[in-house]
Amino acid sequence: MNKENLLKLAKFLDELPEDYEHFDMSKWVASDTKELRLDEIENVDIKACGYAACAIGHAPQALKLTPEETWKCVTWNAFIHHYFDIAWIEEQFMFGIDWQDIDNTPKGAAKRIRFFLENGVPKDFGVVSDEFMIERYEDY
Repeated sequence: MNKENLLKLAKFLDELPEDYEHFDMSKWVASDTKELRLDEIENVDIKACGYAACAIGHAPQALKLTPEETWKCVTWNAFIHHYFDIAWIEEQFMFGIDWQDIDNTPKGAAKRIRFFLENGVPKDFGVVSDEFMIERYEDY
């Protein structure tokens, strides 16, 4: 796990303005022509994406990567592995599409990152109520 990069992303997300309109956990990544579903992301050429959408879509900017550095990873899955080195369940806890209906905010994603870094993924993640999950990371 790359704790330093996760903290950079959390800080970046926290600093986005309250009225920021280019964040949506349901979109993961978006191009100029269409939005990409989670099941489409694995084979997507990273150069074809417009980046801004979910937390991962903001990561190149948060990490201050050049387009060339970003494009070294051919797909978004490769990008996540290279820059964050997290497991699938960790990725889902912090950045999963299901958060769109629970806490679809940059600050919420930042709190989940910080919670994860201190506590890991809750054992009951995905089983308990939405309100319970939000209460878990509210103070981060």
